[in-house]
Amino acid sequence: MTPVTGDIVLRAGNGAWAFLARRFSESDPRWSHAGVILREGETVRVVHMDGSPAGGEIRADSLEAFSEGPQAMQLVRTGLDAAQRRRVGDWLAGQLARGTPFDTQFRLEDDSALYCSELVWRALEHVDPALDQADLPRMAGRSYIPVDRLLQLGDAGPVPGPGVPVPAVQ
Repeated sequence: MTPVTGDIVLRAGNGAWAFLARRFSESDPRWSHAGVILREGETVRVVHMDGSPAGGEIRADSLEAFSEGPQAMQLVRTGLDAAQRRRVGDWLAGQLARGTPFDTQFRLEDDSALYCSELVWRALEHVDPALDQADLPRMAGRSYIPVDRLLQLGDAGPVPGPGVPVPAVQ
């Protein structure tokens, strides 16, 4: 699959946040981190929240940099049309310009700081208001977005590997 703006990239990881994300999965604990593709011409970047216990912020890394060292990766094609992809791209660019901080409290009630799966959810919610938070799982009385929930937002396929040319979008 050729990655386009609005597609989701999931990856496995081994760090502290990865351990936590896997513990909160609904059915597929392989996935511990998520980002959204932002494609500008031939440049393919993954916009994601780079978190640490001390904070962190939004980042845009090349697909190759994002994919370095993970155990596994998955691309989820969201099926957005061209206008929706542009709106998602504009929303992501705004979040990058603002330097959105990482949400160490994992609170959906406040979108001034985001965690990785929340960033993806909100980017897509921006163009698809049907994404409802009412059916999200809850823990300690608070809703959260498990990384593996993002698999339900499209069709899964392989991620082009490092050194594999990414074809142009028609």
